[in-house]
Amino acid sequence: MLHKLAQLTDHKPAHEGRARRRTHAEAMRGSGTVAPFILGCTALALYPRPVLLLGTLRNARRPDIDGEAVLALAEALPDDPDQVREHVLTHLIPYAYDWDVYGVPYYFPTLAEALRQCRGDCKSQALVLASLLAAKAIPFRLLVSLDHIWVEYAGKQPAPMEDPAVAVAEFRDGRWHALRPSRLNARSHAEVSAAAYWQAAPRSRKFAVAGALLALLLWSILRGAGSSRAS
Repeated sequence: MLHKLAQLTDHKPAHEGRARRRTHAEAMRGSGTVAPFILGCTALALYPRPVLLLGTLRNARRPDIDGEAVLALAEALPDDPDQVREHVLTHLIPYAYDWDVYGVPYYFPTLAEALRQCRGDCKSQALVLASLLAAKAIPFRLLVSLDHIWVEYAGKQPAPMEDPAVAVAEFRDGRWHALRPSRLNARSHAEVSAAAYWQAAPRSRKFAVAGALLALLLWSILRGAGSSRAS
């Protein structure tokens, strides 16, 4: 009799341990939907119109460079590429962040969208300038670095952000080709990215993104604490 009681006493902790593990597993399955939900809220805070994100992926893959679409505009401009570039940057497409033009942190437009908005960042400026040079049959290269996209042509003087030495890819023959940059400036890249993606963002969107990220952090902490207690 005493032997049987001892056996029951020995088995009780094992049953309790299995129950605790089962309860923890059920809690973990239930919380598995929390992180995707928070990440989804973050994505919607950045891209309330998901179609713009899809458009970016499509347009960036094959930039919309079309000389025929700007032929009439090109005929009214001089044949000097430096003067064409100056006209694009100061008159046709004055610089503006994507937050201000499209209401999202990053958007790669089509040529028609860039011309319709009459302002934009380096992507819009590069599309219009490349199309104008194509209309004038002036050879050019479309280059991209970690934080900038620009048009390179013969005789163009290198600028701090428009130096082929920092290019990581070139668009030619209908697709992107990887390049090996000879130098990179991580600090400059961080400063440019912070200015474009965070500092230029509307205050309401900053609060929404920060709130979603804070919720994700708190959920991770609480989940870790729950795992520690269960073990």
